[in-house]
Amino acid sequence: MHENNFILKKGDVGFLEISKILKKFISGDKEPRITHIRTLNSGAGLSLMRTTEGPKWCNYYFELEIAFSNGQPVNGTFYDLEYQINKMYLGSNIFLINNIIFWFGALVSLISIFL
Repeated sequence: MHENNFILKKGDVGFLEISKILKKFISGDKEPRITHIRTLNSGAGLSLMRTTEGPKWCNYYFELEIAFSNGQPVNGTFYDLEYQINKMYLGSNIFLINNIIFWFGALVSLISIFL
């Protein structure tokens, strides 16, 4: 998603995950229904980002247009989306649990070969 005017639509790989992260930045009474995300610009620009672990310097940003099914599009600059994605999906226990299930299945298969 580093090219300008790239459009990520509902149904595309990664759309749900990125939408879930972007919804955290949008306030309002109703939960927004994002229909597509378009890159307007991307590049380097140093910024101090507040995280739950404390301040973190980030140096890459995306200017995005977020379109909604129930409202006007919103433009915004988002720093360090990669950090947010890694924190939400790679830092969670989902992959640990999947690895445990996989290796347990492999162990059961190996034991069944010898029985």
